[in-house]
Amino acid sequence: MKLRSIDGKKLQILRGELTQEAVAEKLGITKGQLSHYETGVSEPSIRVLVKILELYQVSFDEIVKDETKSKIFPKSVELNYISA
Repeated sequence: MKLRSIDGKKLQILRGELTQEAVAEKLGITKGQLSHYETGVSEPSIRVLVKILELYQVSFDEIVKDETKSKIFPKSVELNYISA
């Protein structure tokens, strides 16, 4: 079960005015790969993820989607799980 995944929209925001080509070059990947990460088509490897975190100077928690909160579980169950 996948609980957390990279939030491509956050990657786009972090990239700012830099081109995909410029960021991809800094990360040692292709522009197409970066585009796939930013659009959610695929996720980076651990190696690339570490480079992304270092490049943008952010933590893992800052660039992930929190998919642990779903409509399946009521909020009280989520809060009990977190505080337990």
